[in-house]
Amino acid sequence: MPDYFYLGQTVEANILVANTGVGHNFPGGTIDINEAWVSIQVTDASGEQSSQAEIVSADGTVDPAAHFYRPGAVDRHGKQPWRHDLFRMIGEHYRNVIPPGDTDSIPIKFEVPQWALGPLTVSAQLNYRKFTQRYASWVTGDENLRVPVVVMAQDSALLPTVVRPPTGKSSDSH
Repeated sequence: MPDYFYLGQTVEANILVANTGVGHNFPGGTIDINEAWVSIQVTDASGEQSSQAEIVSADGTVDPAAHFYRPGAVDRHGKQPWRHDLFRMIGEHYRNVIPPGDTDSIPIKFEVPQWALGPLTVSAQLNYRKFTQRYASWVTGDENLRVPVVVMAQDSALLPTVVRPPTGKSSDSH
């Protein structure tokens, strides 16, 4: 990684999530109704947020663009069963879990804002909740119920920023 980033520069990096000290896949158990995802936030030195992804909305649902750890089960109509009705599942179009001792790499890309006060802080956290919001609301019949989110791991990195020096000849040169 470079020593600094220019204002206006596009940053490409990877967030690493490791499954260490556990003897099974992460997540484990009933992963079709559990929710595990990574949230990423970029802020400048003043705390101004320049980028945020994978947030939980007011109704308790997670941004669908989040990097989830779960199966992509399908029923015979190509739809994703969400009520833990295993008898309707006929296969999976993907399964995103981290095997024991393995690491997942999540690519991220964002632009350093021209207004940012350096350094930028890139924060990531691994979130988990026992049930998806949709499933919990359906089971309890309570649309206002909010399933608690547990932060399983978090980390951050500082990215120094600088103003790009002017290029080319100055108007004063002869």
